[in-house]
Amino acid sequence: MNLKTSTLMTALLLTAGLAASAAADTLGKIAESNKMTVAYRESSVPFSYLTGSTKAVGFAVDLTEAIVGAVKTRLNKPNLQVD
Repeated sequence: MNLKTSTLMTALLLTAGLAASAAADTLGKIAESNKMTVAYRESSVPFSYLTGSTKAVGFAVDLTEAIVGAVKTRLNKPNLQVD
């Protein structure tokens, strides 16, 4: 392994460690406040858009709902408030 490859591997490991730390901090804040806030764009077809006047649908909305479900499970907080 040369110096360039070694430096790249070190940078990737540090980045992964920082991302894991940030995720833990975020989950800690959500657990402490018992609240999670999510958002979507109202006119980004097919990612997110409104049907009618209030129902949001689309790929990003489905993905967000899956993430919210995973957070509720991970934190064991089925009554987590989601705004």
